[in-house]
This record gives sequence, structure tokens and C-alpha cells, in this order.
Amino acid sequence: MQISYNWLRELVDFGWDAQTLASKLTLIGTAVESVQPVSTNLENVVVGKILTVEPHPHAPGLKVCKVELGHDVQMNVVCGAPNVKVGMKSPLALSGAVLKDGLRIQSVDKHGVVSEGMLCSQAELGISEDHSGIMELESTAKAGFDLKTALSLDDVSLSFDLTPNRADSLSAIGIARDIAALSGSPVKRPTTEIREIADKAAAVVDVSIEDPIGCPRYAARVIKGVKIGRSPWWMQQRLLASGIRAINSIVDITNYVMLEYGHPLHAFDFANFAQPKVLVRRATEGEVFRTLDGVDRKLNSDVLLVTDGVKPVAIAGIMGGEFSEVAEKTTDILLESAYFDPSVIRRGRKYLGLQSESQTRFERGADPNIVPTALDRVASLIERLAGGRVLAGTVDVYPQKIHPVKLELRPSRVNQILATEMSAPMMIDILHALEFRVLPGKNLTVEVPTFRPDVTREIDVIEEIARIYGYEKIPTRLFSGGKLLVSRNPREVFAGKARESLIGQGYFEVVTNSIVDPKQVRRLDPQQECVEILNPISEDLKWLRPSLIPGLLNAVYENISHQVRTIKLFEIGTVMAPNGEQLPNETQRIALALSGSDMGENWAFHPTEFTFHDLKGAIEGIERLTDRRITYSPVSNAALDKAEVLVAELNFEVLLASASPTNPYQQLPRFPTSERDIAIVVDEGVLCAELLETIRDAADQTLAETVVLDLYKGKQVDPGKKSLAFRLVFQDESKTLTDSDIEHVINKMVESLKSKHGATLRA
Repeated sequence: MQISYNWLRELVDFGWDAQTLASKLTLIGTAVESVQPVSTNLENVVVGKILTVEPHPHAPGLKVCKVELGHDVQMNVVCGAPNVKVGMKSPLALSGAVLKDGLRIQSVDKHGVVSEGMLCSQAELGISEDHSGIMELESTAKAGFDLKTALSLDDVSLSFDLTPNRADSLSAIGIARDIAALSGSPVKRPTTEIREIADKAAAVVDVSIEDPIGCPRYAARVIKGVKIGRSPWWMQQRLLASGIRAINSIVDITNYVMLEYGHPLHAFDFANFAQPKVLVRRATEGEVFRTLDGVDRKLNSDVLLVTDGVKPVAIAGIMGGEFSEVAEKTTDILLESAYFDPSVIRRGRKYLGLQSESQTRFERGADPNIVPTALDRVASLIERLAGGRVLAGTVDVYPQKIHPVKLELRPSRVNQILATEMSAPMMIDILHALEFRVLPGKNLTVEVPTFRPDVTREIDVIEEIARIYGYEKIPTRLFSGGKLLVSRNPREVFAGKARESLIGQGYFEVVTNSIVDPKQVRRLDPQQECVEILNPISEDLKWLRPSLIPGLLNAVYENISHQVRTIKLFEIGTVMAPNGEQLPNETQRIALALSGSDMGENWAFHPTEFTFHDLKGAIEGIERLTDRRITYSPVSNAALDKAEVLVAELNFEVLLASASPTNPYQQLPRFPTSERDIAIVVDEGVLCAELLETIRDAADQTLAETVVLDLYKGKQVDPGKKSLAFRLVFQDESKTLTDSDIEHVINKMVESLKSKHGATLRA
């Protein structure tokens, strides 16, 4: 958004230049992006009065004009503009002037006639993009006067980069309100005077709202006998400084008031209504409407329409229609001032792909209670500048009044959060300057004006106080409102350690879809019960995942299809299980997947395919984070029998419950370790895990570590048997172990292995 600096100075008294003002506004969150002169390249450009216009004797289409500069000074100027005429006053660039794009003016011979200057369009002066003809100045402009002075172009335009919540700042008065709070001067709002005629507006137009959610308020005035023409230059200049092109007096007035108050308005050619009625309704599916830009647009029920009860006349809050637009022959106007719901406007805008100044303001949140003020302001300007006769009264339909929000503000809380020592009266003064009403008491009751829909909580009010008080005045403290460091969530700590362990072993974390294909789940477990989504986007995505494994298998498949040779993936995520009529049970899991070889292709190493032991090693890394010992047992799943992938899934909740709360530290051992190797022969069906468990149960506290050294099946052991070798590491923290100490423990282990598993020592 852009606003004229001089306009702001009219609305509030302050002594800062444009750059200082921009800095002060930026510091309070009303960010100024740039400060630019309204017009440049106007040296040696003056007001010229055209005395005569004659056809060029040698060049059809050109005219020879005699132009007066005042004090009987006259010049010959050759001009090709279609709108040049006798008595017209227009900008005249004299010899030496440099116009937009570097065009340098000098006396030149044009087909046998010397042209001593150049009559200019707005585009050539850099004022706007209008190059349809030379610029026509007001009759009061004095010939020979410097153009910049005559047109009050000694002004700068402030461009704002506003956050989406600050809809109140999309206006000159909104910006002036912030300046008033900074400067201590009040906002000087424009006065509105309307001389209404006896005829009543309510007698000539009926307004009804079919969709009060989309349109909570709609007000209208009727104005007759308007004369469409050019708006006065002071208004055009304000529009140009704000980046809006001047069109005609009526459209310019509605745009001017939109910039002034921040509330969009719309003027309809009332003669083009099928009946004297306004009906606000939703569009029907497939309904077609031609907008002002001449495009036929197909609508849906997200789009809100203003109609005459028979046909649409505007897309509410976004764009008017071609059929009812104000044109040169318009005499009677229906003037609209309404409040449209932001979410409805947003949905309509997204569907249509349309953006406008009006849509931006409604979508960010306009003020429902400024509707009559803005309406009367436009009506008064049309009466004064376009000769309109305003019918008595306003037709205002407002079925459910929107009241200001009331919030409790604790002054002690303000000072606690901001680390300040402001008094309650100082806070009240700041809020009053921003036009918030405040009722005093131990705690303040703040009535938030409806032009601030973004202020809904006490903390929002505190933010308003902070920005006007001055962020630079708020002290910097390490502990302003409590301890800076807080304890970490145990769940997050354990998940972080698990990630570190797996990533350290070369695994990559993935995040897979929490919605899965039922066919994949059934393939892994035909009996699996799942939580079904009520409105799935497709039949392939209708269940919440009961396991992380289907998603990991999809990720493995994608990697294999892209010829990745080493695949080590893991995911930490939530799964869902049905819980009868109650909400589903949500738990967290850790899943791992391995496929391919451990080294890929390398000349120095021979890659080996991943095995169960590689997966077990990764799981043991997680096991070491807990006080729990993970055991392994065989299980069969037909879906995985032929797969060249290894997967595992761990219950995060169980692991978390047994996680070590802190990182344990131990001093270095004072006494050495002693190692012994034993080899036993058992039946092939006996699991190694069972043997390890028996060894640990039979040992005492001196057994520090057990390592599986070897597994052998062959001719040196009986058929149906296998040989397992173990390395046993012993250590005592209080003494050096003797052979007899160790032999005693080993004998107990061997006896237990014999009795429980039928094991025999291998010679």
C-alpha cells in the first residue's frame, strides 16, 4: 500500500520529515518499505495555456499551437495529441527539460515548423501511465507557473509492507492513528456534510441479505443527477501517490474514500438494474458472470454475489460487473457500503483467481461499524464534486450487530512480560491514542474497536502497548519473565538419542505417510484391525497406519527402483489402533529397514549382503539407551519370506519407560579383566538367545560381557547338532580375579547349560 506524505500531514500534526516518519513507523511494526518522490524530471516544466490550434501545413495529424506562458510570453508548439484544444491548460516542457526515459527537450524543426517546447501527457511526465493525450490541468492553474508547484507535486509516496493482521493500516486514517499515538496529536478526520433532497432512498430501493454469514451488513444510498467527468486534480494527485489510476469522478471518489478510511465501496449504474432491489446471495454452481474486465467467469457456491434480484451485478467484495459499471452516460447511482466475511471473500478469491484492492481489505478484515461513515463520506463528495442529488436516508440492513470485544488487561502482567515499570495511566493513555476504550479498575477492561479484528487476547493488547511505548525502551534481560532454560521432554530426549544412535550407524531417517493402503496392511497381516477414515481421498488411502513397516517397505522399494545398492532407513512415528467406540489408541514406534550390501561397490572391500545380525546390531544400539534387555525369537510371515529386505519395529513407549534418565558415567576400572572361551554342542533348534540368558542367570556380578565367537555345523559335530563358542569377560571392581574364582562361575554356567538345554562341552 502507498500513501501520500502530505495527506498524512493533513490528518495529524507532526514535525518529522518523510524519512524520519518512515523510521518511526517501521519501529512500531507499521513497516515502510520505501520513500519515493511522487514525480521526478519536472525541471523546466511549466503551465501553458493554449491560445490557438491550427492544422500543420505539411503534416496531416499534427497541429500547430500557440501557447501562452504568462506576461505575454508565447511559444509555437507542434502537437499530435487528439485532445488538444483552445483554452486548455496543459504542462509545457521547455527547452532543457529532461522527461521520463531521458527524453531531452529542445527547439526542433518539425516538417518546416519550429516547435519550441512540448505539451506533455502524464506518462511523459512520469506522473502515471496515462498516455492517451496531453494532460489537462484545472482552469485555475496560472500560466507560466512551475508545474510542480501548480500541481502540488512536491510530495513523496510512502510504500508500506504490512503484516496480514494489520488491516486497520490499509488506509490513510489508519496510518495517521499510529502517527497520532507516537506524536501525541489527535487525528483530524474529514467533516461530512450532505444536503439530502426530500425523496427517501428507502422508497426507491429494497435491500435484503439471503446469506447473513457471508454478508453481515449491507448499506446503500441513492444519488440522482450525477455528471460524470474528471475528478479534481487534488484527488487525482492523492490517488496517483497511492498507486491508483484516476478513471472518472465517481470511481475516483470511491477509491479515494477507500484509501482514506480503508473501507471499500462500490457505485452501480442504478438505471441498469432489472428492478429497484439489492439481494446478496451465494452463486449457484456453474453460474456465469461477466466482470468489469470483460471476462466471463464460471462461479460456484463459494462465491458471494450482489444481485438486483434477477441477475448478478457484482462479485461481492472482489469485483463489479461490466453490465452495471458507471459510464459516461450514468446519471443515477446506487452506492454500496457493506461488510463481507473475510473467509467467504478468501474462498471466492481463491476459486476465481482474482485480486483487487477491495478484496485485500475485506479478506484481511474490514470494520463492520464504519459502513455508514464511509457511505456518507462518498455521498457528500459526489454531491459536491459531481453535482449529485442525494436521496434522504440510508437503507442499512444489519441483522446481527457486531459488537467490540472486551478483554481484561492486568497492568502487572504487562510489566512482567515487558520487564518494564509502566504505570496503569500510561498504559491507558497509549490505548486511548490507538482509539481503544478503557474502563479503569484493579484490572483494566479494554474495549477493542471493531477495526482491529486481530486483537482477541490480553497478549495482543500488551503487544499494542509495547510497540507504541517503544521496543527500544524495553530493557534486555536474560531472565525477564522466568527461567530461560527449561527441562526437556523425556520423550524428545529419548527420541533424539535413538536418532543419534541410528544415524551414527549409517541409517537415514524417513517420514512416511500416516495413511496407508489396506491391501498392503492385509498382505503383512490378514487379521490386522485398523482405524478407517470416514471420508478418504481414495480407496488406496483409507486406513490410519497400524504399523510403520508398510511405509518403510514402500521407501525401500523406491530406493531399489532407483538402483540404490545400500539401503538403511528408519522412522520414528505414531501408529493407530482401534479402541471400540472411543478415540483410537495412539502410540509411537521405531522401525528399521535394511536392504542391499554393507559397502556397495569398492575395489578394496568385498561387499556382503546385510543379514539379521546387521539389523540386530542397530537394535542393540537402541537397547543400550535403556535398562531393558531385548530378546529375539523366530517368527514366520509369508509376505516377507522371499523379500531381500530386513525390517524391525520396536515399541517406543516400552523403550521410553525403561530409558536411562541421564547419561551414566563410570570411573575407569582399577583391576584387569580376565577372559575365558567355552564351546558347547546343542541341538540345532536351541536358540542362541536362550543359551545367553542361561549363562547370565548362572553367573554372578563378575561377568562383565558375553560375546558369541563362532557358530559351526558340519562333520565334526553330530547330525542335528551345532557348536557355539562364547567368550566370557570377567571383572571385579574390588580385586583381581583368580583362576579359581573364574572356574567356579564357569562350572555353574556349564551345569545350567547341561540341565536346561542338554549342552555338552566341545573338546
